[in-house]
Amino acid sequence: MKEIWKKIPDYPDYEVSNLGRVRSYYNNKYPERREKPKMLKLLYCPQGYHTIRLFRNFKAQSRKVHRLVLEAFVCKKPEGMECLHKDGKKDNNRLTNLRWGTRLENMKDRVRLGEHAVGERAGQAKLKTREVLKILQKLKNKEKQRNIAKEFGVSYSVIHHIHAVTTWKHIKRPYKYKKLGRGNWIRVKQPATTPEKQVGMF
Repeated sequence: MKEIWKKIPDYPDYEVSNLGRVRSYYNNKYPERREKPKMLKLLYCPQGYHTIRLFRNFKAQSRKVHRLVLEAFVCKKPEGMECLHKDGKKDNNRLTNLRWGTRLENMKDRVRLGEHAVGERAGQAKLKTREVLKILQKLKNKEKQRNIAKEFGVSYSVIHHIHAVTTWKHIKRPYKYKKLGRGNWIRVKQPATTPEKQVGMF
């Protein structure tokens, strides 16, 4: 792919390419610009994105490279939009891999790419998938939530949220449920694969 360079909006001494590279004409020693541009080294932020330090009016500012690429080649960031990486790789800042999108589209991409932490992969998960399947069976049999919580060594609220379908939403319930209002749910009989049969899938 041919590399194309464009000026970075609001930073006239810098250019970014369609391959995600950044170069500088900025000269901190003299008021004149450099005759030949200097290729800049990209840094990593804690979230895994490439960042770069740009100077304007003798003040350094840290900017994410993926946003610079889109702003130079597409447009300024539209209100309410985010920069999306099509392949999910945060350090792939090629123009062909980037687009503006909504937070919802960003979340859908993460789910599609298998990056969205759900269930026991979530950092604060207190239960395993097999345990949740057993809990759902007990809830189907109308066992008391406090007794279930004690049996599995978790708080009542953990069981309540599973029952209210506010956590572990990706696991199919062995019963139908309908939300009547905030915190109010009703269950309806439903012929479905029981958790015991689902356990064999893991």
